[in-house]
Amino acid sequence: MARDSAQSVDVALIGAGSIGIAVAYYLVRRHGVRSLALIDPRDPLSFTSAQSGENYRNWWPHPVMTAFTDHSTTLLEEIDRLAPGRLAMTRGGYALVTRRERPEDLIRELYRGYGEMAGRVRIRESATCDYLPPKRTPWEEAPDGVDVLLNRDLIQRTFPSWAPDIAAVIHVRRAGSISAQQLGR
Repeated sequence: MARDSAQSVDVALIGAGSIGIAVAYYLVRRHGVRSLALIDPRDPLSFTSAQSGENYRNWWPHPVMTAFTDHSTTLLEEIDRLAPGRLAMTRGGYALVTRRERPEDLIRELYRGYGEMAGRVRIRESATCDYLPPKRTPWEEAPDGVDVLLNRDLIQRTFPSWAPDIAAVIHVRRAGSISAQQLGR
């Protein structure tokens, strides 16, 4: 809808992609903004958001980004709870896979990224540990944090189609996909 150029709004957001729409949603829901404009020369969700894999993950190797993506994931979960299943949210996780026996540098990055969040990184060195295989739906049943699998038998039992020489898997658990088109609606 075209607006008269003399009209004013309290907030103008540039970009009607998944981020712009999400920011607009939370400005209205949580901060009481009532006068808002999304400005984009294209249809909503028609440019970058329409080309994405619609994936999310809550881990990056820096604590500020991990906290940001963790909070963003919590906000997505809240939306999905308000309209159960509407976002087609899944949580199979995000796996970094290597043939290296003990990728200590990657494990250090995990601890750095999660910082002081105790218990979020779990090292799994036994084939008989309590590791839960990925389960995409319902996402609420998936564990949080990261499992580092360092046992080849456990890796092969959990991921039988992977090469037998895979020596380590970093399984970020709070990761999956959503429907950006449904988010926009």
